[in-house]
Amino acid sequence: MEEKEKEKEEEEEEKEKKEEKKEKKRRRRRKEGGEEKKKRRRRRRRRRRRREEGGGGEEEEEKKKEEKRREEGGEEKKEKKEKKKTKEKKEKKRRRRRKEEGGKGGETEGGEGGG
Repeated sequence: MEEKEKEKEEEEEEKEKKEEKKEKKRRRRRKEGGEEKKKRRRRRRRRRRRREEGGGGEEEEEKKKEEKRREEGGEEKKEKKEKKKTKEKKEKKRRRRRKEEGGKGGETEGGEGGG
């Protein structure tokens, strides 16, 4: 008798766990769907504004491009690239100086014997 009851309880627990998993998946889908809806709404609003304002011409095009860049993080990417370049230039200068001074630093590509 006790074994049967235990088995039933275990089966019920398993069913509950499965249902919880399904519910979590549903929630996730709803959340993701909500974000997609928001994006679509934003796009629609932008389109409506553009239509209402009429053909602004070149200025309108530039605004669109800037918005895209901001959304994609284009400016941040450029800044990162510039930082990287400057860092590499400084590194090259440092290596050159160390090489000329006779390789004191230890991390030299030319090794010792710069003179």
